[in-house]
Amino acid sequence: MRMKKYLSMVLVVLLALCLIIGGCGNAAEKATEKALETAIESESGEKVDLDVDNESVEITTDQGSLKAGSTYNWPAGIPSDVPEFKYGTIIGVMETNYEAGKSYTIALENIEADSFDKYKNALEGNGWTIQFTQQMGAGWSLNAVKDNNSVVVAVGDDATGSISFISEMQ
Repeated sequence: MRMKKYLSMVLVVLLALCLIIGGCGNAAEKATEKALETAIESESGEKVDLDVDNESVEITTDQGSLKAGSTYNWPAGIPSDVPEFKYGTIIGVMETNYEAGKSYTIALENIEADSFDKYKNALEGNGWTIQFTQQMGAGWSLNAVKDNNSVVVAVGDDATGSISFISEMQ
């Protein structure tokens, strides 16, 4: 049930981003913001504060917060032992805070063909344990863990992909 609420919130955030990037006027943005806030509250059953600003969206509830937008920079909140992925172009960042921890998902494009070994070696060099790897065609994925944190990278044959950092605080 909690996952359904989370996915619903993510879908609403994506809808909001589409509307923002579309360039609504200020009054239309506020009306859209209020309508989305009501929709999220109806779906989640929780009080929601939605803030839409400069091509980004932040949703805050009693359970945590979700931020998404066109930041295009490596998130400052990711610990320094997670190597910055410099083998592609960041096209979006989503930050989620929840009771058990925090996560970031970074969307990428133009990922270099030889990035698998480079990033895997960088993670291992910073003390991460690689738990899973898979290479198929030009695509690849890996999962690394360290302490109570994990890094998941997935790259498709089309040179697009994502990196997720998940911190589970104890």
